[in-house]
Amino acid sequence: MDPKEVAEIPTSAGKIVRSERKRRASEHEGSSNRIHLKIFGHDGVLSTYRIRRDKPMQKFLKRYCQDQNLEYLATDFLYEGERLRKLSTPDELRLEDGDQIEAFVRADGGGHKAV
Repeated sequence: MDPKEVAEIPTSAGKIVRSERKRRASEHEGSSNRIHLKIFGHDGVLSTYRIRRDKPMQKFLKRYCQDQNLEYLATDFLYEGERLRKLSTPDELRLEDGDQIEAFVRADGGGHKAV
């Protein structure tokens, strides 16, 4: 038994009672409330993030762009070939633990002047 889960409680009679602390339901749900998502970057690097199921993807995607020194507004994200709705949550998008998202940096321009 983990010593952090056992508490010694003094009583009014001077006795010490050992009590096992029950884990809150939220502690058990905490692991299922988060999932690991992988992002396959434009540079071929696979990054893994642990995110909450109930928070918009936008926060996580911005963090990825910051970590990779990418401009968020110039980066597109695809899941199973479809553009990701950034304001949706993983639950709304039905993402599961271990799913992979692809990141693409938009390349504007690149043309040449006509002579």
